[in-house]
Amino acid sequence: MSSEHWHPKPETISPSAIYRLSRVTQTRNPEELGRLIYGDAQYAQDRGFNQRDLRAAQEIDVPIYGDLETASPETQQLSQELQIFCQLAAWRFQQQFLDQVRQLQSRQVALPAEMAQTLKSPEQALPHFSLHFNGARAPILEKTGVGDITSLLEESAVLVFNLPAALEDFWSKPIWSELYVQLMRVIWHERNTSERMSQQLFRRLNPEGQHVHGSYYYVWEVLALSTFH
Repeated sequence: MSSEHWHPKPETISPSAIYRLSRVTQTRNPEELGRLIYGDAQYAQDRGFNQRDLRAAQEIDVPIYGDLETASPETQQLSQELQIFCQLAAWRFQQQFLDQVRQLQSRQVALPAEMAQTLKSPEQALPHFSLHFNGARAPILEKTGVGDITSLLEESAVLVFNLPAALEDFWSKPIWSELYVQLMRVIWHERNTSERMSQQLFRRLNPEGQHVHGSYYYVWEVLALSTFH
């Protein structure tokens, strides 16, 4: 399976995807938001924003597999919106993870080395997302063993989420349950927001309680509700 790493041009990103990023900037004006994120850094700085933070979510790499250049406009729009979802969810997860590690340290809780290291290497606190479209869906379903291509709708995507390595070994241990619960709330909140704001449907493919270390934590089929119109 080869990664296309297809990324939309800023001017082609759908209004609903840009709107979701307004939650970072606290502005809901699409034109203003576009200039803050895609314009020059001075424009953002003059208006009291750190563009480094505004761009942080969008700079997170989300591998996208499958041929999107020849995909339908509906599939291309879905890919754009899901890329924004993955980037924003990963960014918020990372910030929550780092905040909680700092809080644990301030309480002098003995942390595993992997968790403590995230404060020096924040990228280690990032969860992992990947998106799979068209012909790339069957291989990931076979790899994860969570379903069969015949059960998917034609225009849907397969979205895979996995925990960062710093958390993967500890999520099921009672001492870290509080940390785990708070982080999972971030993912489910972003998922619910994406469903509501971008009119999508997430269908979980892995059964409840089934997570494979190093492979996946959640696997979803995602489709745009406009598919049914």
